Amino acid sequence: MIASTLLQFDKLDLDGINALALMKRVDSKFLIAEKDLPLLLSSIAQEYQCLEIEGKSLLSYQTSYYDTQGFHFYNEHVRGRTKRLKVRIREYIESKLHFLEIKKKDNKGVTNKKRQPTDEVQETLMASQADYVNSITGMKDNLELKLVNKFSRITLVNFKYTERVTIDTGLSFWNKAKAVDVPNLCIVEIKQPRVNRSSPIFKQLKAMRYYPKRISKYCLGVSMLYDHVKKNTMLSKYNYINKLAS
Repeated sequence: MIASTLLQFDKLDLDGINALALMKRVDSKFLIAEKDLPLLLSSIAQEYQCLEIEGKSLLSYQTSYYDTQGFHFYNEHVRGRTKRLKVRIREYIESKLHFLEIKKKDNKGVTNKKRQPTDEVQETLMASQADYVNSITGMKDNLELKLVNKFSRITLVNFKYTERVTIDTGLSFWNKAKAVDVPNLCIVEIKQPRVNRSSPIFKQLKAMRYYPKRISKYCLGVSMLYDHVKKNTMLSKYNYINKLAS
């Protein structure tokens, strides 16, 4: 159903996506039921182009997240700190690309992303990778692999090249001890230079009674895989996700 709906979109390639990198941006996230995705896509098909690689528009991504031994990045997020970090290695399966990525969010809600190509995914960052993280963040703590996340992604770009949308579905998380799936959930992320609630997808989501939610795939995965971490602030998100799946 999703694949056939994507046929309604004009297509663009990686060069088209790279024309709108938006490494500095404001993100608006929505959690929606997977059953509502075809309606959302059909409603905006004339307003956006869809990334296609080798004939596929539902593309596979795998992300390895790193944190300190005491989960510093996770704890900063669940405590509601406005300034926070994520360090990850993202694998773009179809395009066979790997990037070490650092996401920094400031106290105004603006996300700055830095990245460099890399080939290695290991339990701890290699010295060259750690040096890169230190050069961006000033952190010298040893970072270790906490979890791996896999999902399928649809990427849309508006025709004015001012807005990029990612839609993630089929989420799964695992570490050495445990694996969990999150069925029937889509995470829609609207990436803009500044928030524009008049964009077609913003307006359509509102018409479908979906509103922005604060959500982090990393924090969701940590809270599901690890028993000893703080997760009180995640309970409302669990309830909402379970409601969407029902």
